[in-house]
Amino acid sequence: MLLAILACIIMALGITLTIHSNLTVMPYEGFIGTQAFRLRKDFGKLKVKVDLIFTISSIVISLILLHNMNSVGLGTIIASFLTGIVVSFFDMILTTRLNVYLGLEHSTV
Repeated sequence: MLLAILACIIMALGITLTIHSNLTVMPYEGFIGTQAFRLRKDFGKLKVKVDLIFTISSIVISLILLHNMNSVGLGTIIASFLTGIVVSFFDMILTTRLNVYLGLEHSTV
């Protein structure tokens, strides 16, 4: 479980850095980023909602077709909740640091 949490934190850092670099993002993050921009929502919060929708859909489909929940494990459920929250945290830190570095905001320290 600790390894799954650590993996989510590292994955969230990678997602945040990719989004802020304006390079090509993975299709899933690109979809969420586009929807976040269009709906004027926070990327991380929207990511949690979309992840939960897909996780719940996977559970339902698995229960209907396979009569068990083999397709969704504890790591999937942890990732559904944790990744978007950590992306929001890293996004807040990275945006603040970049704005101070670029002179768009003044440092309070």
